Amino acid sequence: MSINELLPGRIRDAILPGPGLTKPGKIRIVARPKTQMSKEFPLANTAQAKKRARQAETHRARNVTQRTLLRTRIKKAQEAIGSKDKNAAQKAFKEAASVIDRMAGNGIIHKNAAARYKSNLNVRLRAMA
Repeated sequence: MSINELLPGRIRDAILPGPGLTKPGKIRIVARPKTQMSKEFPLANTAQAKKRARQAETHRARNVTQRTLLRTRIKKAQEAIGSKDKNAAQKAFKEAASVIDRMAGNGIIHKNAAARYKSNLNVRLRAMA
């Protein structure tokens, strides 16, 4: 068995000189890429922790779709305002404000963030007139 088989990559590269580095005082340290944790092996050990991990994954998936809807409605309102069509802009703002309020009520976004989003859209809408 060679030394390459016995040592992990980082330690092996620190001990053995790399190509072109023949002096014993110089060593080459190579960091291996970080690996992502697999979703197949949860860290939870107890039944309660496993259940909370499942619930967290379900909630995360739901929150992702809700945030996507929120961003889409805000973008549509901004595009309608940019198109200078006042009726379409007002309708898009009303839909966006409804979604923003719903997301704030569900805890997807903070209530102050919701107020900021609506305020910025309303300022742009009023600037059209």
